[in-house]
Amino acid sequence: MALGLGNGLNKTIRKKGLLLSECDDIGDLTLQGCDSVLDILNKVSGSASIELTKNAGIVGYFIADVACVYDLSRYKSLKFRFYVADNSNIASISALFFTTTPFDYGINFLKFEFPASGWNTFNMLFADFATTGAANWATVKGLRFSVNLTVDNATEKVNFDRIEIK
Repeated sequence: MALGLGNGLNKTIRKKGLLLSECDDIGDLTLQGCDSVLDILNKVSGSASIELTKNAGIVGYFIADVACVYDLSRYKSLKFRFYVADNSNIASISALFFTTTPFDYGINFLKFEFPASGWNTFNMLFADFATTGAANWATVKGLRFSVNLTVDNATEKVNFDRIEIK
């Protein structure tokens, strides 16, 4: 998602926040259990959204990791949009900020459980995120999105668009 966020790709510093990505290009995205394409028809803003499609044979969930090397200590919240065509097989969408890889400590995830079909907005205060270990908003290295399924063999697609820190 010009989610090559730490490399200066597609980031915009705004008066009231940081636009991490418009999700207009695939960029520096690390995927587990899914493939990604740009969807120019189904978007909230910009020229596209990122569509993640679960790979066949993957059980339970799929993941997209985004490099996000910023000092987020002066910000208060994460906001992003995601689209679910059919929510019958999706249990939750999770967001996890991490400070190391592998995740020996981090700022842990918050779930948006049972999202509605259509566009949804995830808008959470950093204070609402659970923390693990010596988590520190000043040393964030990445952001992980996880799509958790209710049916293991389901083939699902989820689009992500406009990721902001405020």
